[in-house]
Amino acid sequence: MATCTPVFIIGGSWMRTIVTCFHCGIGCRMGVKKKHSRPHEIHYLRDLGAPNGSGKLCSRGNLMFEPSAGSNRIKRPMRALEEGKFVEISWADALREVGFQLSKYARDDPEMLGFIGGEMVSNESAYLFQKLARLLGTNNVDTTASLSQGISTGAVLEMDAWGHWAAFTDIDEADLIIVWGADLAGNYPVLLGRIARARERGARVILVDPVTGRTSKFADFHLRPLPGTDVFLALSIMNRLIKTDERFGAVLPEDVLGLVSRFPPSYGEELTGVQERVIDAVAGEILRSSHGIILWGSGVTMNENGASCVRTLITLTFISGMKFLPLSRYGNSQGVLDMGLIPNLLPGYTPLCESGDFQKAWLVEGLNPHPGKSLPEMLDGGTGVFYILGADLTRHIPGAIDALRNAEFVVLQDSFMTETAKFADIILPSALIYEEGGSTTNFERRVLWCGKAKRPPGEARGAVSILGEIGKAMDLPSFGYTFPEEVLREISLLVPGYPGPRKLVGIPGGTLLERPSRAKRKFAPITPSRPPQGEMLLIRGHSGRFMPGLLAGRMEETDAALISPEDASRLGVSSGDRIAIEVGDGRIVARAKISNRTLTGVVVVHWDLVREALPLEPRRNFLVSKACPCRIRRDEP
Repeated sequence: MATCTPVFIIGGSWMRTIVTCFHCGIGCRMGVKKKHSRPHEIHYLRDLGAPNGSGKLCSRGNLMFEPSAGSNRIKRPMRALEEGKFVEISWADALREVGFQLSKYARDDPEMLGFIGGEMVSNESAYLFQKLARLLGTNNVDTTASLSQGISTGAVLEMDAWGHWAAFTDIDEADLIIVWGADLAGNYPVLLGRIARARERGARVILVDPVTGRTSKFADFHLRPLPGTDVFLALSIMNRLIKTDERFGAVLPEDVLGLVSRFPPSYGEELTGVQERVIDAVAGEILRSSHGIILWGSGVTMNENGASCVRTLITLTFISGMKFLPLSRYGNSQGVLDMGLIPNLLPGYTPLCESGDFQKAWLVEGLNPHPGKSLPEMLDGGTGVFYILGADLTRHIPGAIDALRNAEFVVLQDSFMTETAKFADIILPSALIYEEGGSTTNFERRVLWCGKAKRPPGEARGAVSILGEIGKAMDLPSFGYTFPEEVLREISLLVPGYPGPRKLVGIPGGTLLERPSRAKRKFAPITPSRPPQGEMLLIRGHSGRFMPGLLAGRMEETDAALISPEDASRLGVSSGDRIAIEVGDGRIVARAKISNRTLTGVVVVHWDLVREALPLEPRRNFLVSKACPCRIRRDEP
């Protein structure tokens, strides 16, 4: 296990490998001093233009190398004997079986194939993964990132709002920072430190979150809207801005202006529970701001009004001159989207009908021009073969277990024996990014190269090498890859703005992707659904220690459900009592924990409990994990 020493490095000639932390989307950088080809010490880097400018890391970053030696690492290829039981096989046999199955379905019916990638794989492996799928004739390519960060990126693409996408330096210069639907203390502590320093310099901080926590003490205002009503709160703030200064409304199209006019702060209070005077105060802060920024997280994106709320917040930045920063959950949530793990777009968000450059580079004539299935659609039925790259589907996605059990063949390429692994037919052991090298893209859209700091255990191989071998075994054109740098060079030729190896490898600060002019922007229709209705509303929570396949299961009290004292009194329960929570047709049993942190009428339940009861909407491609109507009863033994 690596030990963290508070050593600050400013330049210098000591031998180190610079690596990127993958536990969240910030992309913190650190130096790893080698000893006998194994990580020995983590060294803090300072003043090198890295996302963690101070050089310091959070507790997860300091323990980044701990999982690499864990007992649940996959070290050799395996074939299933029955569900959950495996026998080790050779790489030759594993690759032959995978190639045979993929070739058979590609020849007979490529729409039976489904490719699903995770959010902690490198850009290079994500790019090769979607390339493999498309050369096999299918656009059934998606990622778990589409259910959260993909909501934000889709709205930005629709509204051509790239020019308003902020960088971390915008936080340093901001006089107003709005944090909407994100637990910074639990999930982005390094970012919270940056915001705290901006506040010390005079910036005003507004937090929008129904649950109180450690982040609350850093806020000048804490707005606690009812879950699922964020879009109505944003519309009410815009309404007050327009009423105060008509110039804000002058730039809005008539349909958007008409919608905003229907939500005065008084009606906003009725819908959201946030007092009218507080809505007015927030609008006043925006009016006085000259360098404002809005940061939003999964609390905005992962509810039924998520897409509408993101469009509303982007519209707010358009009329106010603010910038925005969508917070991604994991180390490469943004990068895998940039690389084309999207069923209707090629890398760089290129439309399928404009594939000419890709056909030339990939040495093929004609690529499938029809959009593929989204992740929920693939899981909803009709997919015979799943190829899963670094995604623990059964831990994160409702309905995944049934889909994998019903599939004819499942390939899992991962570093760890996750919950999903027991449903695989073939398991391919993959190196972690710091065991292979590769690039990631953080949520400020900065591309960062992670060096190779150690060898993978056992017979595990780099993801690029594995995908390259599969492509070669199937005689696919332009698939002779061995090293990530080769793939990055191809990416730099096809994805606008992405650097090649010479401009990225070994650069501590990486490359910040260029922001186009703010003049390029489009207003999109905002069509919010009615506020969620129910006896109570459920939102899911998790700790910053919850990571797929790595530190999973280490959060304390995962069986607890937070309820307010008022709800506890009404239900006649005390802390520690068992309660039954019914969500649709699902039922959860949890231990009540009475707390003022949550609102009356709102229950907060850990993801591990709630995931099997949540609805996945295949037609609309979203996972509702915030603001789910539910019923609560005492659980009688």
